[in-house]
Amino acid sequence: MSSVELDRIAAGIRDVTDDEVQHYRENGWVALERLVDPAIIEAILERVKARMGEDAQRTRDRRAGLKNAAVNSLWQYYEGLSDEDEFVQEFSHSRALARVAARLIGRPVHFYSDEVMCKLPAAAGGGKTPWHSDYPYHPFDRRGVNTLWFPLVDCPPEMGSMRFLSGSHDSGPWGRFVTREDGVDTLDFFPELRDRFPISPPLHLHVGDATVHDRNIIHMAPPNETDTPRWVYGQGYFPHDALYNGAPNRRMDGLGLEVNKPIDHPKFPLIDTD
Repeated sequence: MSSVELDRIAAGIRDVTDDEVQHYRENGWVALERLVDPAIIEAILERVKARMGEDAQRTRDRRAGLKNAAVNSLWQYYEGLSDEDEFVQEFSHSRALARVAARLIGRPVHFYSDEVMCKLPAAAGGGKTPWHSDYPYHPFDRRGVNTLWFPLVDCPPEMGSMRFLSGSHDSGPWGRFVTREDGVDTLDFFPELRDRFPISPPLHLHVGDATVHDRNIIHMAPPNETDTPRWVYGQGYFPHDALYNGAPNRRMDGLGLEVNKPIDHPKFPLIDTD
């Protein structure tokens, strides 16, 4: 990759503000307006469509143990784009993005994973993402893992931008609901949570914006009621002091990690933010 492209990525990502950090820590999520130069996001979308097609008909889905009809309706999925695209890797592993994650978490971070999630229009089979939290699906001994969620196209509420139960990241965990096939989600099972935590407002996100959420927060996404796909690039980080708890997970199985030990593996680099 040329030095010009590297400089473009570095210069195209802003720092988070004190107010944004406070909002994230109090609520478990934050919307970051114009976090990234839109031209960078447009370049990622171009690379995504080159692999998946205009309607996301080609996927790379490694969730074999989680797959069922309910999961299949959520997104067309492409995991590990940064493994094969140098531009995306430089973006996802950049100091500037790691600085964002580390500032919000409050500790140095390891890169964890990245994926493309394309929610098809409801008329084409796309579904509602149920109320759930991500943490129960991951092999960490503690909270603090977070997800940066970048819309690759403008994403008004009717396209399925996420909603959060603000403050619920400081509760739970509340179990595994995404993979249930009976239609029951977290709020169906624990209706009292509706009274404990307010639902965040509908978000209208633009190319270059991002949301960040704690993987323990309860969240959902409505169906995509438009006639065009909702393209999103997501990536995650975990705090440097997290320990491996041994839970089955496709990203860490078979890597020789030791239970109750720090996660030290080249697949998950600790990113220097200085």
